[in-house]
Amino acid sequence: MGSKITAVVAHSISDAWYQVVKAVLEHGVDYEITRGSFVGHQRRELESLALFIAVPGARPFAPFVPTGVPLPTDDDYIQTYFEHYWLSPEKAAGEDYTYGERIHAQLFKVIEMLRETPGTNQACIEIGQPGDIFLADPPCLRLIDFKLRDGILTVHAYFRSWDVWAGLPSNLGALQLLNEFISDAVGCEPGPLCIYSKGAHLYDYCWKLAELLTYEDSAEEKDA
Repeated sequence: MGSKITAVVAHSISDAWYQVVKAVLEHGVDYEITRGSFVGHQRRELESLALFIAVPGARPFAPFVPTGVPLPTDDDYIQTYFEHYWLSPEKAAGEDYTYGERIHAQLFKVIEMLRETPGTNQACIEIGQPGDIFLADPPCLRLIDFKLRDGILTVHAYFRSWDVWAGLPSNLGALQLLNEFISDAVGCEPGPLCIYSKGAHLYDYCWKLAELLTYEDSAEEKDA
C-alpha cells in the first residue's frame, strides 16, 4: 500500500500556506522527532504533499493572519533571506552549508542552458550532495528543476522535510524570487511553482496556532 498523496492547488503563496497548514492539521500523522531539529518534540506530517501554485508572483508573499496569530514571515524578511541565503555564495562561520553556496555554483550555467536550448530537461540545480547524509541537520530543499515552454518558466522543487508553518512561506517566496531572477536573465516569463515533499509538517509548538487559523476559516464559512 503506497503513501497517501495530498494534492493542493493554490492561487498564490499566501493561499498555499493556508491550505497546506489546514491539510496538515486535518490529515497529518503525529510522530516523535528522534533526529535533527526539535528532538523529543512531536510533528504532525503529511505522508506526501504535491503542491501547485498558479500565480506565485502575487504580492504580498506573506500570508495575512487573524488577530492573535503571529505572522510567520513578511516580505522584507523574504527579500533579505533570498539575497543572503539563496543568491549569495557566502557562508558564515559555523554554517555547514547555505542554499546560496550551492545554487550560485550552478545558477549561471542554468541560465546559459535555458537561453541556448530552451527545450532542455537538464536545467536542474542540485542542492543535495552525497556528504549531506553525514550532517546532523542536512538540507531540507534538495533540488530545483526548471522547465521553459512557450516562453514561461515553471519551477519544480523537492523538499525532503518542510516546516509548513515558518518555513513554507519564506521558502516559496525565495523560490519565486529565484524564478523571477532567472526569467529576467533568460528573457522569459516566470510561471507556476510545482513542489513535492514527503515531509511537510507542523511542529507541536504551532498546533494551537494552526487551530486558530482553522477556526477562523470555519467561522467565515458558516457566515458565508
